[in-house]
Amino acid sequence: MAERAERLVEVEPAPAPAVARLPDGRWRPLELAFWLLPVACFFLFPGYLVLWSQVFVTALLALSLDLVLGYAGLVSLGHAAFFGVGAYTAGLLAAHGWGEPLTGLVAAAAAGAAAGFGVSFLVVRGQDLARLMVTLGVGLLFFEGANEAASITGGVDGLSGVRMWRLLGLFPFDLEGRTAFVYALAVLLGCFAAARRLVASPFGLSLRGIRENARRMPALGAPVGRRLVAIFTVSAGMAGIAGGVLAQTTQFVGLDALGFTRSAEVIIVLVLGGTGRLYGALVGAGLFMLAQDWLSGIDPVYWQFWLGLLLVVVVLFGRGGVLGGLQRIQRRLLPGSAADRTGGCRVAPPGPSGARSGAGSSARPCARGPVPLRTVGLTKAFGALVANAEIGLSLPGGARHALIGPNGAGKTTLIDLLTGVQAPTAGDVFLGDERVTHLPQHERARRGMTRTYQISALFPGLTVLESVVLAVCERRGRATAWWTPVASREEEVDEALALLDALHLGREAGEETRFLPYGKQRLLEVALALATRPRILLLDEPAAGIPAGESAEVLEVVSRLPEDVTILLIEHDMELVFRFARRITVLVGGRVLTEGTPAEIAGDRSVREVYLGEAQRG
Repeated sequence: MAERAERLVEVEPAPAPAVARLPDGRWRPLELAFWLLPVACFFLFPGYLVLWSQVFVTALLALSLDLVLGYAGLVSLGHAAFFGVGAYTAGLLAAHGWGEPLTGLVAAAAAGAAAGFGVSFLVVRGQDLARLMVTLGVGLLFFEGANEAASITGGVDGLSGVRMWRLLGLFPFDLEGRTAFVYALAVLLGCFAAARRLVASPFGLSLRGIRENARRMPALGAPVGRRLVAIFTVSAGMAGIAGGVLAQTTQFVGLDALGFTRSAEVIIVLVLGGTGRLYGALVGAGLFMLAQDWLSGIDPVYWQFWLGLLLVVVVLFGRGGVLGGLQRIQRRLLPGSAADRTGGCRVAPPGPSGARSGAGSSARPCARGPVPLRTVGLTKAFGALVANAEIGLSLPGGARHALIGPNGAGKTTLIDLLTGVQAPTAGDVFLGDERVTHLPQHERARRGMTRTYQISALFPGLTVLESVVLAVCERRGRATAWWTPVASREEEVDEALALLDALHLGREAGEETRFLPYGKQRLLEVALALATRPRILLLDEPAAGIPAGESAEVLEVVSRLPEDVTILLIEHDMELVFRFARRITVLVGGRVLTEGTPAEIAGDRSVREVYLGEAQRG
């Protein structure tokens, strides 16, 4: 079943549903034609083989950066550090008697990955500006370290004496660059195929989720830091391979392999070609290096000016780079035909009846057993401001509990404390008998506690279907699978489609989240939470800002959850609260004012005065 390319489900007639696409890892004819171009260049332009080898090395370095910048959203100004580590590793091996290319390349990859793994712990801790400074500083440290170790690296004179053995024992690295061309192209193709497979996998989808909304991912159970460390390490290893190829094909390693100029150039290459597309690295490298060679030949003095001017024009008028511009043209000429960036199979969402086998059973998330939620003296202070003061909640398993209070009462802060977004100043949180006060958010999510957000926290660049498939994969423990394409995860896709159908989002499955109407975005918020099959569901104003009809739809979906799911609802719509809740807690000024049944709360004079405004009505 995993081999199916087209996965179609019967849908209702008009209006036509959005077509959803999921990465399936298949190679398209246009892609195969693309890879035939360098083969043709080998025969058509034999005098430029050395230049083309350098293009392939630059493309491979840009490809490694695209994994962290384009797919994970990590900015790096020092990626040349890992490139240089790989180059010096392969070069030193060859200079000291071991010139076998393939084992040298493995050593370069290992050295780059090891360096990247060590640096990654510094990079993932900060935000964009801090990451820029850390990666820039690391690059400078590596550069100065290589310069100071001149007795090993050759310093400013470079590492010479690199002697390569025949490739596979058959092909010498000749001066014309024939072997270097084939070798560099083969390595690039192999690394590209692996990267392509990775970004089409659930792991790649998880990286895109982190790029789009790193704050939401822990609520789905994703350990964001570990994912970023993993992809940064992989990226650094690939950069090390690129450096190893450079050292082996040129048989020389200079300090410029570690220089800031190379890091800056590879970012320019990605901007030129288009980030987050893989092929953007290849197209950008070809255009940049060929333009550099052409312009320097035309105007040896001012060629950098003309190259800079060309790049400025591309950045200002070609949003998304060359490939982004071509994609926009394709969408205008052939609306609805543009495929997913990494290639994708078409998935038409099911109709309201749930046409897929087993859809009806998957539409209702099943709890994993009831679990009570309890807090003891939970307090959160921001300096002198106390947002929550000694909150004591006790929700038995399967509770339908509402938390109400005026704006600024501390309701959302309490949700943040319960889910681990913020650490309490004092007090404890218990899931069943387990104290989870100091567990990170993703660990609490894996134990069955999930939430929605007062202001929609979705994944703007993912489709509705991709978003829910991502949540399902996280719950099932499939999000770290990096070789199997998302489209072949049929159980996860079927469950996501059935859940979207249950929430009346099936027709929007192929829409990017950013283009959804606000009411549909609120429904998608609920869908993401339900996809985790929670045992404790915290709903932070799920009906805020949507029409009354759609808010009733949200309540209907929530009310259909199994009885053993514990639900805490924050809501200002009193009609929804009294229809839903069995018990209500009133929060005022960060403290619990009272708690009781809906009838008791409705009859409490202090609640009416503080919250329902009876005093103002006279």
